[in-house]
Amino acid sequence: GFSLNDDVRVITPDTINGNEIFSELVAQGTSGTGIEMGLEGARLVFEEPYFTEQNGGFLRENANLSLLIVSDEDDVSPYPVDDYLRYFAALKGDEASRDHTLMNVSAVIGNVEPPRDDLPSCESENGSASYGRRYLAAAVETEGLVESICEKDFAPIVQTLGLTLSGLLAEFELSALPNLSTLVVSLYEGEDESTLVQELTINIDFSYIADGNKLRFESEQVPPSEYFIVAEYEELASGAAVTTTTGGTQ
Repeated sequence: GFSLNDDVRVITPDTINGNEIFSELVAQGTSGTGIEMGLEGARLVFEEPYFTEQNGGFLRENANLSLLIVSDEDDVSPYPVDDYLRYFAALKGDEASRDHTLMNVSAVIGNVEPPRDDLPSCESENGSASYGRRYLAAAVETEGLVESICEKDFAPIVQTLGLTLSGLLAEFELSALPNLSTLVVSLYEGEDESTLVQELTINIDFSYIADGNKLRFESEQVPPSEYFIVAEYEELASGAAVTTTTGGTQ
């Protein structure tokens, strides 16, 4: 047997060369079995002995579970799609069957519309893809994302998956209405939020959204994980009281 990347299977913000390791891990090639069972393969990640021996660090108590399946054919796993979704939801607790931010499945597959006259669902310079009916059903049921495998760039779906479906906070509701002229938003790090990294500039580093009284960070503005965003301001109603709102990035 052999191992890849010194047995690194779970990538965190502290992983050295994490981008390179991720690229190697997902480059599986096309020499495997022709019987595609993405849903069953995902289930086996959490089954013994695989979970204890290799995959235990993947499932974290305070993290949501987002699965992304990439396939040019449909799934032929042995169980109904709903059985797999119930299994995955159970890993995150009773609420995960209703709250799809806790567990979701996304799919990079053939186009979302069924093909006609037995033609491929989509075609690209790299080949053609069949209609991924079961993967599409899993994504729709869990409010996941769907992208065509014939697209040249999968970065948009991966970025959206990371920011939205995995639960990364991109909006922070303030605890009181702010006098915007006094609003100071800062980025801190450290377990006790003691180290100032930088002060953020409104309309450049973030936006204030009056509807909902919140700070919004677009995908390119979201701070790195495990940082703290601190907003200090005078309350609009009183003009004097100083309020601090703190939120963390995941």
